[in-house]
Amino acid sequence: MPAACLVVAAGAARAHIIDSLDVERHGKQAQIRIRFNTTVQYLRHTPQDAGKTLLIYVQVTGVSPPNADFGSQTVALPRTDLVPRLSVTYPGAGNAVQVDFSRSTPYKVTWSEDGRSIDVNVPILAGAMDWAVQVKAPPAAPAPPVPPAPVAPVAPAAPTAPAAPAAPLAPPVPAAEATPAPALPATTREMPKLAPLTPKEVEARAKEWMDAARLAIAVSKGVVAAQRLNQVLSLPPNSRTESAQALMGQAREMSGELNKAKLEYELYLKQYPNGKHVAQVKQQLANLGKAVERAEAVTGARGARPSASWTTFGSVSQYYYTGKSQIETITPPPPGQLVFNRDTLSLTDQDALISTLDLQGRRADADTDTRIVLRDADTRNFLEGQSSYNRLGSAYVEQTHKKLGYFVRAGRQIGVGGGVFGRFDGVNAGYKLTPTWRVNAVAGTPVEWNTPFQRSFYGASLDYSPPPGRLGLSGYMIQQKLEGYDDRRAVGAEVRYFDPHATLYGTLDYDVNFKQLNILMVQANWRSDAGTNYFANIDYRKSPPLSLLTGLPGQISLDPTQPTLDFRQLFFTSVTSLGVDGLRTEALKLTSDSTLFAAGFTHPVSKHWQLGSDYRLASVTGTEASGILPAAPGSGTSHVISAQALGNTLWLTNDTLVSNASLIVAPTYNGVAANVTYVLPLSKWRLDATVVYYVQRDDQSQRQTRVSPSLRMVYSWSRGVHFELQTGTERFDETGPLRELHTVRWYTYAGYRWDFF
Repeated sequence: MPAACLVVAAGAARAHIIDSLDVERHGKQAQIRIRFNTTVQYLRHTPQDAGKTLLIYVQVTGVSPPNADFGSQTVALPRTDLVPRLSVTYPGAGNAVQVDFSRSTPYKVTWSEDGRSIDVNVPILAGAMDWAVQVKAPPAAPAPPVPPAPVAPVAPAAPTAPAAPAAPLAPPVPAAEATPAPALPATTREMPKLAPLTPKEVEARAKEWMDAARLAIAVSKGVVAAQRLNQVLSLPPNSRTESAQALMGQAREMSGELNKAKLEYELYLKQYPNGKHVAQVKQQLANLGKAVERAEAVTGARGARPSASWTTFGSVSQYYYTGKSQIETITPPPPGQLVFNRDTLSLTDQDALISTLDLQGRRADADTDTRIVLRDADTRNFLEGQSSYNRLGSAYVEQTHKKLGYFVRAGRQIGVGGGVFGRFDGVNAGYKLTPTWRVNAVAGTPVEWNTPFQRSFYGASLDYSPPPGRLGLSGYMIQQKLEGYDDRRAVGAEVRYFDPHATLYGTLDYDVNFKQLNILMVQANWRSDAGTNYFANIDYRKSPPLSLLTGLPGQISLDPTQPTLDFRQLFFTSVTSLGVDGLRTEALKLTSDSTLFAAGFTHPVSKHWQLGSDYRLASVTGTEASGILPAAPGSGTSHVISAQALGNTLWLTNDTLVSNASLIVAPTYNGVAANVTYVLPLSKWRLDATVVYYVQRDDQSQRQTRVSPSLRMVYSWSRGVHFELQTGTERFDETGPLRELHTVRWYTYAGYRWDFF
């Protein structure tokens, strides 16, 4: 039934999937990266290019930890002079990733190269320090190294946006693979010893490396550009030597190395006093001088950097949830009777206080970046028969060494990539062999609350991350034990590609023990010059994921003479009677194949409106009989066709309207769903109003309708302190020959969040 599908979707939406919120400088732009602990796919966003509240719609395409207990998640960015104060909430208004700025801000939204991040690029604030600044909160999960993220073209920024970074001296062209070389300052660059090259070979290599450098500059990746330009300048003099030297200053400036940028600009003017780029280089050098003066004024000493010290930041929140339902059931009378059976029930179905703590500590210097993370959620249930509990979500320390190239994280964390699914206690480490190759290792024990089983795993992976415009690859092997027996032995691969217009991410996981494909997923986005975003996704996976435990329910004995067994005893009994291979066979009988496909687009039709549409297909196969469990039929194939309209600044400045209508065609029912969300950010207030409507008729002539209006209000009392109240109701009616059911539910939650820096 669609109701079940909606419950599953809501549960996924409530999970804590935001892993980090980072910001770093790229020239005169700041890149805000929202990183998730699972793969996601960008669908659309509104407003298009500027606003105070930004809604980014994504679909979760990976495995997310079962954190539905935790409610929505909000992560705030620590104090920085690069961008306005902001926080990110998921799920926010309309179940979107909601970015709230302290003031209206121009931006560009794009995807990143790793399939797990969304980037928001904004102009840096006036007067921001001009060295390479990077602020992160909370720390990013360990992941394979990836090439720098592009800034994909979107609708033009608002007229008030500050000027963009200086354009490259030549238009970007597709990159070709190049062997990276270490970046050297202009005063120490030397010609490496190379085998003699013909003039034609010199020109070919220079063109290849220059193309890669220009593409890196086009996506504001100064470090990568400097590496490629150094390769060009290490060649014998050629037709691209002069342009490479001119671009080198710009590459250094983009990466925040202002003193090196100054040397590179001055070196160009000395070597090419009458060169074709003299005018532009002189202008860039003049602008750079002003930036250096501002940085020196802040530091109080020429070239000085603030000494490294620990910074502490995070948030504390408490929300009280309450809900009441009134249920009326009417069933037809038995044969021979005329009176309908009518039952009415009123009850409080929710009464809980949820408190969360997100505590971060960070110390960064020129060589190392060390971070400590603690996240905890406590749920106090006040309803009779419901227990209270505490969940320690994360507790780890990590360090990255930029020069030595290693990364290590130890403690409770969420696995990202490398075949690790979900939360675990253990160690994740990686080492850069070269700028494009990295080896990783991971080991630990999965964190599974309320389970009697003991598991452990270990694995290794190898990553190849080439320049933009080339295909990146990762391969992994992982072994997991369950009570000492082989539970999961898998090999897998990830593929990544991105350029300013397109991105592709795919993953494959094959279980050697089960001899079955566990996951195969491919997602792609393409954005046209006109700003139209197209997306497609195909996802095949086992449901639930392949595991020996899936076979246990069928092995429960119905013989009253047999003692009742707990599941851990049942596991050892099943292994003894069936053997590991036999239990694996029973597990396969109770495992379904889930297939999902989605494709759609969003197109900006005017400054204030975007229109979109998408198609989705879903199918889940049935299961076979196993032990005491009979065979179960599959869901069949369901089809959903949707249309969206997204508007902004329609009646009031910075307001947002999002509407969606869907037609659902399934084997046993047809349905129509519609929802409208209106967001109005004011000076200290934000109002979110949502109305959801759903109607369906099944093949037994039963008709269901749901109407759910809600209102959410957020008040920012002072910097970092926010009060929130949401109230809503849902009316559910079912009529037909089988029964008549009417339910009305009211719910409210209220609380506060304190972001401290």
